[in-house]
Amino acid sequence: MAIILCLLLLQLKHFLADFCFQTPAMLGAKGQYGAIGGVLHAVLHGIGTTIALLFFAPVPIALAFGAGDAIVHYHIDWAKVRFQGNAKPHDHIFWVQLGFDQFLHQLTMLGIVYVVFVMLV
Repeated sequence: MAIILCLLLLQLKHFLADFCFQTPAMLGAKGQYGAIGGVLHAVLHGIGTTIALLFFAPVPIALAFGAGDAIVHYHIDWAKVRFQGNAKPHDHIFWVQLGFDQFLHQLTMLGIVYVVFVMLV
């Protein structure tokens, strides 16, 4: 049950960070490597992951995976924007790229849960 709850918290974190708390400045900066908006967006994910994991793992583990999630999230988002080209929401490729981006984020969360609950037990 703890695994499901952890996944649920990570999904909630992802929804909040990607769709509720992401500002236009964050969104617009993702394609410029190192731009503060993209970094802040990734840090938001890292903080959320850390908070979610604190219910299930020791503080150092939660912090490490929060930092790792921020780094991975940043690079997934940066790569998506870099390869997106001029695709707009009315273009099919835009949705394929968005879906693949979200798929990679989901795999990241599954990987975190796998390591925390299976490999570190």
